[in-house]
Amino acid sequence: MTDSSNAWDAANFDEWMDDSDWDEFTDIEYWKDEEVIAHLTRDPMVRDLHLQSATSRLRRHVLVQPPYILGILNMFPPELIDHILGLLDPTSLQNFGRTSFHALFVAAQQSEYRLLQRVAPTILPLLEVTVHTVCQELRFQYCRSCGDRGTLLSLPTCERLCENCAELNQAYWGLHLSEAKAAFALEDVDLDPLPILLTNARVWRGREPDPTQPETEFITVKSAIMAAMQKWGSAQNFVAAAELISPDRHADASIVDISYARLYRYLRTAELLPLTLDPSQIAQRAPNPPPSKHPGMITTLFPTVPLGRSRPLPLYRCNGCWIICQAPYQITDYHFALMGIDPVDSSEEDKARIIRGRMLTAQTLDELRGHIEGECLGAKLLMFRRHKMRRDTEAKKA
Repeated sequence: MTDSSNAWDAANFDEWMDDSDWDEFTDIEYWKDEEVIAHLTRDPMVRDLHLQSATSRLRRHVLVQPPYILGILNMFPPELIDHILGLLDPTSLQNFGRTSFHALFVAAQQSEYRLLQRVAPTILPLLEVTVHTVCQELRFQYCRSCGDRGTLLSLPTCERLCENCAELNQAYWGLHLSEAKAAFALEDVDLDPLPILLTNARVWRGREPDPTQPETEFITVKSAIMAAMQKWGSAQNFVAAAELISPDRHADASIVDISYARLYRYLRTAELLPLTLDPSQIAQRAPNPPPSKHPGMITTLFPTVPLGRSRPLPLYRCNGCWIICQAPYQITDYHFALMGIDPVDSSEEDKARIIRGRMLTAQTLDELRGHIEGECLGAKLLMFRRHKMRRDTEAKKA
């Protein structure tokens, strides 16, 4: 195999599929499980730069159990105290632990908080919901918007999301407070009760906070829409009010103003599913979405620990799906049909969405093998490429 044939381009894509060794090299039975895991997958919880992997775990002290000296709290059984402390947000629970050595022991032993400290320690200071709510999302493994398996967490609202909804569902995009006020005709008093993420780029990347860096307040589009509905009574009313303060309402509006106005209109035109007032449940996405500066600034990868388990579920990301999504060649209808995707009735956006949604679906090795064997053309490409190169190298040495 020549160096030129190693490149990912359309010519080699079809050429490899027509090769006489294609069926042999792409047979999953030809591979060992270790090879499948090593060469066809990657674990995003380990390798991707995100909040969980970029920072070491918070320091935890080994505490010797002291006698309970907590005043009136001594009247309650430990199980009830554990439940009560779970109703605090992580910061308040830490503050309670600072009141005395005995309170520190009780706070550190809170069952849900102890689990979160082990599997997702760096996001806790960013959350304003209760420890119990965070632990519920940790146990729940499906996207709150579409029902697919979710691997992300929306930090302001503490909702589990899949990669598709975080990227394509504008309800979960992040806005600065000033942007939310301009897009939905809101005031500070309307935004004060809403869940807000206060952070900066350094903290979001998992590093220690830097007091010299300014902090930015983010809010989800979903929260802003719900606040606008409460203030103006209906979508028609807040859209009309927002148009009166649109950045492009003046004849001398700059290109930047026009760009912001286009983005705000896109965020306001979400078509909700019938019989629902939840802005995240959209019927369909509007075509040609404008670019957003920070749709991912408010999400982070989040493990799943089902009820009854103490360790996160393993997660296999299929590199073959990534190849299909990212490689610079044209995927034809024939290729989509091979992957089990209807090339006629599926739009281009839906085709890409289906493939992206498959990238993070495998949580067991058997499930991964079934995915590769039955529906992933990209994985077969990787399998063929590796074995073809290995056989050609051995032939040259001989």
